[in-house]
Amino acid sequence: MKILSVMEKRIAPAVRFWLLAMLVFLPFQLRLADELGFVVPFLRSLKYLDELTVLVLFPPALWIFFRERNKLHYLQYIFWPLAVLGLFGLISGWINHLPLMITAMGSFDYVKNFLPLFIYAAFFPMASDWQKALRFLVITAVVLGVFAVYQESINLVFSLFFPASAGTGIELAMLPRIFGDYLRIGLLRTPSLTIHPNLFGLFTLLVLTYYLFTKRKVNPLVFLALYGGIFFCLSRIVGLSFIVLAGIQFLRGRKWMVFPTIPLAIFLFLMGSYFDSNVIKSKNPRMATYFGVQTHYTPQMSSIRSQLREKALAVFNDHPVAGSGPGTFGGIVSFKYRPELFKKYKVIQWQYDSLKKFGSLDQFWPQLLAELGVVGTSIFVLLLVVLALVFIIAGRAAPDIATRGFFLAAALATGYIFIYLFSNGLNMTAFLYTYSALAGMVFGGHALCGEKQND
Repeated sequence: MKILSVMEKRIAPAVRFWLLAMLVFLPFQLRLADELGFVVPFLRSLKYLDELTVLVLFPPALWIFFRERNKLHYLQYIFWPLAVLGLFGLISGWINHLPLMITAMGSFDYVKNFLPLFIYAAFFPMASDWQKALRFLVITAVVLGVFAVYQESINLVFSLFFPASAGTGIELAMLPRIFGDYLRIGLLRTPSLTIHPNLFGLFTLLVLTYYLFTKRKVNPLVFLALYGGIFFCLSRIVGLSFIVLAGIQFLRGRKWMVFPTIPLAIFLFLMGSYFDSNVIKSKNPRMATYFGVQTHYTPQMSSIRSQLREKALAVFNDHPVAGSGPGTFGGIVSFKYRPELFKKYKVIQWQYDSLKKFGSLDQFWPQLLAELGVVGTSIFVLLLVVLALVFIIAGRAAPDIATRGFFLAAALATGYIFIYLFSNGLNMTAFLYTYSALAGMVFGGHALCGEKQND
């Protein structure tokens, strides 16, 4: 035991450095893997760095967790539903006679982004660690927000003053590539330096939520940069979540939050006014040429979510209790190793190609019903409920105002997860991993150290 203790002390600083670096790296992870992978194919493996980190560090973190389980008692309530979810994934695979490797990979995909809770709790024993990490994240999100404003500015300059060269402006803004669906009601859905506007928006929203709940005084420049990122990602889910956040902050005394809410609410209304808000029809030929960049658009494509939802529910109807097994219909593993169900349920080629691009059905709840049935879905919902309740209870017992605010923010962020999973999958690593990691740092710091801190 003494040898293990010495190794832990020597290795822990390097591990902590790596884990902090991961938090800053994750928003850029997929973009770097995508861009650098064109130059050096091996660098595409950067997209698996988060999974490698979890696989390597979770076993020693689990050992520390059980060793310190009396101090980390809050995490015990989260551990058991998470363990049951992973175990049920294996049982579902066994019931459906799936290969163990496929079942294990599919089950891991469901739990991996929650495991940093235990990793960061184990390796960050100081109560002030999470605030240092949050400062790094705020700086990262501000940089992303400023770059998003730059992207939108370039887009607007070209669209308003050089409409014939609007495509060139978009390419300059995106540095260097853009997909057709990045336009919405005439504005550029800015991904900043991340890979997708939704990922960028959710990450920025998460950081802003923690920032507002843990700071008594808000720096206007920081807020504007983060708000700019949230606004210009033009995500309906992110926008609605921001309105909820603003409403809570309004009730907590920040009456000024009503002002940034109004323009966002107007744009949400406009986005909801179009059947397919990525395409806007205009009688002005020059504007129509610009806004109609999606020349491949067809009415059938706009309903891809509803079509795939029906197919996922058909899978669920055939496998209502335990599902078809993890990694069989919509999970990222299914596109690599188990495409059989897509053929069986007649997912046509362009739909399948779209799914591969997103790495999921782009709507988690139907996918979960299809793969894990009503039992697995109930366990996952229970996990989210337990997370929210643990955060609320821990917040009431927090030793200081900043930590109390953090736990309230974490409970609200759990609500974000429930909402955004209606239109996205679990592949929003920069959001989910960061959500789990910061919570783990707070649990670990106060449980293993007990040190109080001031805002």
